Amino acid sequence: MSRHYAFAYAQLAGIVLSAGLLAPTLLVPSEQRGALGLTDVLIPVGIAAVVLPPLFIWFRRKMGHPIGRAVHCPRCSTELPYFRWPSSLRQAFRGGWDCRSCGASLDGRGRERGTQIRHG
Repeated sequence: MSRHYAFAYAQLAGIVLSAGLLAPTLLVPSEQRGALGLTDVLIPVGIAAVVLPPLFIWFRRKMGHPIGRAVHCPRCSTELPYFRWPSSLRQAFRGGWDCRSCGASLDGRGRERGTQIRHG
């Protein structure tokens, strides 16, 4: 298991856990919160935190996104950082990187911009 996959899994599991633990406080009326036991919440949330992240990672990979994988620049083969700072609104909304070594602009799937075949 790569460190990128482990980090993506931990990130997604954290999202599922926090949403699952926050949901009963928001969705269950205050009169019925005392009737909920700790196991009534933790067991389903724990199962979801174990099962959902690998399914999400698998689905996103099938769609062509490099989630959980290291992204390398196609020009110079430099590994791009996991955390990125978008340089444009397009990168902020659609993903992508700017290579620090050669300056190539990459899309959210790790391909160089301008080299894709557009269907349309």
